[in-house]
Amino acid sequence: MRVTRRGLQLALGGIWLTDAVLQFQPFMFSSGFAGMLSEAGQREPVIVAAPVRWSAELVGTHPLPWNLAFALVQAALGFGLILGLRHGRITRVVLAASILWSLGVWWLGEGTAGVLSGTGNIITGYPGAVLLYAILAGAIWPHTYSVSESDRLPRWIARAWYGLWVGAAVLALLPAQGGYRGLSQAIGGAVRDGWIGRADSVIGLHFLNAGTEGLIVWSLVLAAIGIAGLGTHRVKRCAVGAGVVFAVAFWVFGQGLGQLTTGMATDPNTGPLLILLALAVLAADPVALSRTELQRPIVRYDVPSAQSAAPQASNH
Repeated sequence: MRVTRRGLQLALGGIWLTDAVLQFQPFMFSSGFAGMLSEAGQREPVIVAAPVRWSAELVGTHPLPWNLAFALVQAALGFGLILGLRHGRITRVVLAASILWSLGVWWLGEGTAGVLSGTGNIITGYPGAVLLYAILAGAIWPHTYSVSESDRLPRWIARAWYGLWVGAAVLALLPAQGGYRGLSQAIGGAVRDGWIGRADSVIGLHFLNAGTEGLIVWSLVLAAIGIAGLGTHRVKRCAVGAGVVFAVAFWVFGQGLGQLTTGMATDPNTGPLLILLALAVLAADPVALSRTELQRPIVRYDVPSAQSAAPQASNH
C-alpha cells in the first residue's frame, strides 16, 4: 500500500469534519459541555488547570454561540484540507490554522490529556487526539506550492513516533498512574454493555493478576515499539505493525470506539490517529521511498541538437 501526502491530507480533513459533526450534537450546546471541559483541568498543574477553568467558564456563559463557532471552525478546517489538495498556498494556510487550533484545544480543552500531570495513559487517550492532529499536519506540510503524490514526508515523523511510545512507557511507571491497579482500571474500569464491556473486564483482570511484573513488561513493550521505529526498514515495519494492532485494541477496549454513540464525544479519540501516524512513519521511510521511485516509469526528455533543430533547406 502506497501512502501519500494527499491520502493523509484527505484522512485528516475527514477527521476534522467528523469532529465538526460531533460538535453539532445537542449536548454540546448545553452547559454540560462546559462542565466536561472543566473536568479536563482536574489533577493538572496550575499552568494547565487555570486556563482550562477560564475557558470552561467562558463557554458556560454562552454555550450556544461558542459551540457553534467551534463546530464551524472544525468544518472549515476539514473542507479546507479536502478542497485545497492541489493548491499549496491554501493548504499551508489551512494546515497552519489546524496546528494552532489543535494546540489550543489540546491545552484549553483537553488539559494536555494528562501529559504534564503524569496521568496520561495511552490506552485511554494519551497524548490527546488533537495533539496528534498537529503532528500529522506538520508531517504533510507541502514543500512546494504544488502538492503532489511524489512529495516525501519528513523523516522526523519517526522521532515523533519514538517520543510518543517511549513517553507512554515512562508515564505507565509513574506513581500518578496508580501502578498495576491503575493499568487494570484504565481498561476494565469503564462500564460498557455488550461484548466490549465483558472483554474490558477480562483484560483488566489479567493486568490486575499480573501485578507489578506485568506493568514492567507492559512498559517495556511500549518502549520497544517506539525504539524500533528508529530502526532498519524491517524493524520499523514490525514496530508500525505492532503499533497499529495496539491502536485498534486501545480504540476498541480502552476507548470504547471513541464513545461516538454517547452523544458526548468531541473526537474519535487517539486510536484512528495512531494508525494514521503509523502510516506516516512508513511513508517517510527512505527504503520504502526508494523502492517506490524504482517502480515509477522513466521519462526521457530528448533535447534536439542544433543541426536537427535547424530548418531543412528547401529543394525548390
